[in-house]
Amino acid sequence: MKKILWILGLFIHSLVFGQVQDDFSDGDLSSNPQWLGDTAAFYVSGMGHMQTKMSTKTDTCFLTTASTINLNTTWDFQLKLLFDPSTSNYARVYLLADAASLDKSLNGYFLQIGESGNTDSYDLYRQKGNSLIKIIDGQY
Repeated sequence: MKKILWILGLFIHSLVFGQVQDDFSDGDLSSNPQWLGDTAAFYVSGMGHMQTKMSTKTDTCFLTTASTINLNTTWDFQLKLLFDPSTSNYARVYLLADAASLDKSLNGYFLQIGESGNTDSYDLYRQKGNSLIKIIDGQY
């Protein structure tokens, strides 16, 4: 199994149409907005950061929140990985997806963070069903 952190819609901001935003200052994943998925695998730290409770490299977990914003949109988020990403141990941030279950077949776009050693990168992918298409190879 791969350790994949899948998060949809962290700090989504729209330039025109409103926004979905969560700075986790309320310490709550159940409202404002409501996060779904593996909520028991996450917590909000005393510093207001959403973190995983995972302790093994084989764990996979994700959170999603609903958003209808997809045009004129900016995504702004911070991500800190406390592990060395590789081709089999990485993080994904889904920007858009047509399904709330990110571990199943879906159509959407995501950033994948991590490759190996000094070649870690931030890559943009399109997912069609179970097929992945790399759109941008963003070397770090």
